[in-house]
Amino acid sequence: MSKEAGFQLAKISTNEFAILEDAFKGKAEVKINTNSKFGVDFNERVIACILEFQYLEGESVFIVLKMTSFYRMNDTLWNQIYNSDKKELVISKDLQMHLAVLSIGTARGIIHAKTEGTKFNQFPLPTINVTELIKKDETLQNKAK
Repeated sequence: MSKEAGFQLAKISTNEFAILEDAFKGKAEVKINTNSKFGVDFNERVIACILEFQYLEGESVFIVLKMTSFYRMNDTLWNQIYNSDKKELVISKDLQMHLAVLSIGTARGIIHAKTEGTKFNQFPLPTINVTELIKKDETLQNKAK
């Protein structure tokens, strides 16, 4: 029995990565701010999960990662979530959380690879409760004519 997800990972993009060494003093608690948003390419049937992570020591940001995972929807899933009459795509909270969990794992690997061999490798991306990050379904409009 197939448990196909209805989509495939099409591309990963590291939009921004920075280590601000001078901002890290090693004297205060480290916190991580996380933001997410979604976009869509209606022509390609691709949903983009865009994540941003900021590692802070006090008020000082010392690691920044902005990344995007692109997921190509198969015909079956696309037809379930795209309303051609309204020209809108409804990404359910559950689908957003699924894509975000996969993307967070990818971000974890990016952070590890970029910090490997540095003192900043001691700050792996921890597990993130996506239910606190994603609260509701998201509707995206197709503005193309």
